[in-house]
Order: sequence, then C-alpha cells, then structure tokens
Amino acid sequence: MYRGNTSHFYKLPKLLIWFTSIQKDRSTLGANVFTYGSLKKISSSKRHQRLWQKFGFNNSFSVQELTYLINKEQLPPFTIVYFPELDQSVHKRGRMDVKGIEKVDQHLQKILNVYDSWEEALQNNIWIIIGDNGQAWIDSDRKVALIDLRKMLGAYRIMKLREGVQPKDQIVLAVNERMSYIYTLDTNTLPINKLIQELENDKRIDVIAWQEGASIKVKSGEKKGELHFRKVGEFIDTYNQTWFVEGDHGLIDITVNDNQIIYGDYPDALGRLYSSLHSHEGNFIIVSAKPGYEFIGEGSPTHVGGASHGGLHQQDSLVPLIVTGTHSTPSYLRMVDI
Repeated sequence: MYRGNTSHFYKLPKLLIWFTSIQKDRSTLGANVFTYGSLKKISSSKRHQRLWQKFGFNNSFSVQELTYLINKEQLPPFTIVYFPELDQSVHKRGRMDVKGIEKVDQHLQKILNVYDSWEEALQNNIWIIIGDNGQAWIDSDRKVALIDLRKMLGAYRIMKLREGVQPKDQIVLAVNERMSYIYTLDTNTLPINKLIQELENDKRIDVIAWQEGASIKVKSGEKKGELHFRKVGEFIDTYNQTWFVEGDHGLIDITVNDNQIIYGDYPDALGRLYSSLHSHEGNFIIVSAKPGYEFIGEGSPTHVGGASHGGLHQQDSLVPLIVTGTHSTPSYLRMVDI
C-alpha cells in the first residue's frame, strides 16, 4: 500500500516468514501515523493480534490503536479507521445481518467512552461513519449463484495465477466478487467482440462494457440491445456531468427527461463505467453480475447464501453515512465527493 510519503517497515509474523518466501522486513510508504494490524502498529499492547485474531485485522485492534492516539493526544488532523468484521459478517450471514451492526456500535461506544462525556467527544471532533460498500444478496444454490468464468471461457487459454503470463496465454481474469475485468492478450486471435459473444448469453450478467474508439459500449446478458456513450454531450446527469448517449437506456436503467439523466438501479453508472474503463491501459471488458450472483475464477472466495459486492448495482453501491460536528456537506453523495 502506497498512500503517503513517510517510510515505514512492516514487522511480518514469523509464520508468514517460515511458510512463504516473503522478505522479513518490507518497506512501504504511508501516512505519518500509520497502523496496519500487527504488521505495523503504534501502541505497545500485544492484545487482539494473535494468529486466531487475524494478526490484528479485527475491530478490537482498530479501537485499541485509535484510543491510544486519543489518550496520548496525538490524533492527526484527519484519521481514518477501518472496522473489518461487519464486512465479514454480512458476507457470511447476508445483507440483513443485524448482529454485526450491533458489534460495531459497541466498538464505537468504547471510542466515545475515552472522553469524559460523549458530548465532549462530539465537540472535540468531526465524526464521519460510513460504509465502504454495500452488499448484494447471493443465491443459496451454489450451481446457480456462481458464474465460473473459467468454464465460460474454457475454449481459450486462461493465465494461471502462479505461473503469470505465458506466451500461449490468451486471457487474464481479474475477478472481484460481483464484477470482473477480462483481458484479451491477443486482439488478432481473440478480439473483444469474441469475448462478448461468449458472455452475453448468460442472463446472470447484467452489464458488459468495453471501450471502442472514443465511445463506451454496453450490452447485457439479461436484456437485448446496445448502448453507446461518451463524455460531453447534450444530456446532463444528477452529478452535473454531461454525456452523449444513444441506444437502449434500459441496459443500465437510466431515464432521460428534458435532457436530464436520472439513474435507477445503477447509481452514477455512466461515470463509474467511464472511470473504470479509463483507469488503466489494456484490451479488456468489464462484467457486472445481477444481485444473486457472483463471479469466480482461480482461487476466488465465494459467498453462497450470504452477500457479496463489487458490482454496479445499487445493492453493492449505496452505503450508510452519519456525520456530526460540522455543517459542511459534500457537493454530491458519492465517495469521490466525500
């Protein structure tokens, strides 16, 4: 992780050093005050960071590190703290899991209790509590829920993760639960339109997007038709972005009224697809699954009967947000604006 300009060293657990080829000391760049489980901590405590506690990647360790900074009066101007257990709980038990939320609430109380009163905690700080993603439900039938890209694209040579790209490889899969990047390594023998033909017959895939010239094109395994769009045009959306759009609006559930674009099941769909397809170089397509399903490739985690995320749908995208201590608000309710 490189998210700062201060040098740090990870202190790796002995088990990782013994059973892997990872170097003993690994340098990284981070914020001035940086903590990352037992690999890099700021308090001297040895609690909440054993092997069975995921080496500190748990809520109690997050609270321990933050309360240490508060007690030492060393809070930076901006502090971000991650509580990982709710994500794991919802993945397993489904998107209506309340017990996980109750546990997070108890940890938040421990932080507020460091102050003489909760009122003082609110007066001394601006607090923002936010989910980093939503969770879409996943079908309980494994055969139905899992979209195995290795089987769908089995006629082609797919890169093996341990081997890296080999001369005969044709495809690289980058699977992220409910979405995937699918790369073609040779556009002569395997052009992007061939990949699309393999995927557009699966009704569990609701969005297939790729770049063609200056335009982005969208198809679906669930619906017929095609949509083309590009930046700058006569249509303006909720976020004051303008677009040229033509084709079947229903593919990404947008409505156009008097040149105004209104998003439905896929919040900021045009902006998110555009940024994803311009985020790096390569010949690739993006696929997103309907709620109820997730993609798998080599070594992919699965969440059958629970919940998962990564897709374009609002179930993956909409998150709770609580702010106190300021009258300032972001221009729009999107992560990039917050």
